Amino acid sequence: RKVFECRFVPQENYRKEISFIYLFFKDISAQEREIDNLYKDVSKLEYYQTITKKSSEAVFVIGDDNIIEYWDDCSEILYEVSKEEALGVAARNVVSILSDNFLDSLKSKLIDKEIHKIVLSYFDKNRDKKTYETYFTFLDEKKTRIVVKSIDISDKIHFEEGLKLSLKGLRDIISKSPLMICNIDKDGQILFANSTFQKILGYSEEELLSKSFYDLIEPSYLENNIFDLQSFIGDEPKSLDLPLNDRTKASKLFNSTFHISKDNENRIQFFSCFLTEFSEQKQNTEESNLYLSLVDSAYD
Repeated sequence: RKVFECRFVPQENYRKEISFIYLFFKDISAQEREIDNLYKDVSKLEYYQTITKKSSEAVFVIGDDNIIEYWDDCSEILYEVSKEEALGVAARNVVSILSDNFLDSLKSKLIDKEIHKIVLSYFDKNRDKKTYETYFTFLDEKKTRIVVKSIDISDKIHFEEGLKLSLKGLRDIISKSPLMICNIDKDGQILFANSTFQKILGYSEEELLSKSFYDLIEPSYLENNIFDLQSFIGDEPKSLDLPLNDRTKASKLFNSTFHISKDNENRIQFFSCFLTEFSEQKQNTEESNLYLSLVDSAYD
């Protein structure tokens, strides 16, 4: 589509009558496209602003000369810089990581891929560490201006770090527990066996991880009883007495409790099995209940 500016210039004769009219056309398509793009940019930014106000996501725009052109309300909050302090200022002086070298490198990367993501650390005025997941993309087809979106994921990071520590602590407790503990997949394959489980049955960890839990059960028990992990479909733990054979094929009777772990779609992921040998059951009952409570809490 072409847009022209048209000028009408009448030509008069000696009687001051219009003999004919000159029409002069000037191609202003490029200027009109620039104006249209500006309107589109404003619309985009208004759209982003509407969304980000409700989602606490900061959005700002860096011009081709690395100057901040747009700075929304959430950017003021996340980076603790007002619009007056940010607009028209070099990006490096507003967010220190956005140096000219960084932005030049970023533009090269955005030519090859539409979006570039980084996780940056920021220390607020109270010297508290913040973590922002930040996305960069070109604002338009000219590929000179960059729109930036930052999301505060500090709480998520703190939660994940705390969860990792909690899980590590739980793994340490389980690994060192005098109670026999193992994890089994839905088909019976052993995924984990703690040191007590290994010691009492006389197998190494490598040997157990290559076995099915069914291989440890006394064959005569399986011949005369139905034992199928797939039938443990309820949410409540399943308890029963199981004879297991150790490495020497000697059979020992264990009180066994199976906890079921499921995913968000309610599909079975694995079973956690807690076993107490009958000869030690009385003295281990209190401790067994403690570890089962720990597992219940972990699942909650």
